[in-house]
Amino acid sequence: MADMVKAFYRDILTQVLSIEARKKRASESLLLTKSDRQRLKIIREFLTLDIDKHTLLEQAAITAFRNEAYDILDHLLKLYALDDYDKLMDCIREEISRTQRLLLPVVNEIKYPKTSGFFERRVIQEVDKYVTVQAREYIKTNL
Repeated sequence: MADMVKAFYRDILTQVLSIEARKKRASESLLLTKSDRQRLKIIREFLTLDIDKHTLLEQAAITAFRNEAYDILDHLLKLYALDDYDKLMDCIREEISRTQRLLLPVVNEIKYPKTSGFFERRVIQEVDKYVTVQAREYIKTNL
């Protein structure tokens, strides 16, 4: 059973690496794109990939907890910079929730561009700044 859990975790890590590579490509596109409409689509892609990554890691954590695979849990704790098993699931779910909250106004602006008010446009500007900072960091990574 332990070998199956480790194999499952390795598969998830492989998928996470693939997502990280896609985020790096999205980052490159974002930093080269001037069009606000195109930037929004790239930001949506970047944030969606981030949600996908955390969702995969959440699945890994659930499986590790159920199978008492503490080596995997220890690795996940390091990824999330935590030191308490009890906080791991909450932290992962909070990352997913936070990213979904960032994504929502972007998706609404893409679908309904004429309905955004001042507040929504301001939130989108902040999301753009946040993702742009993240994109600059991704460009520096060796994936």
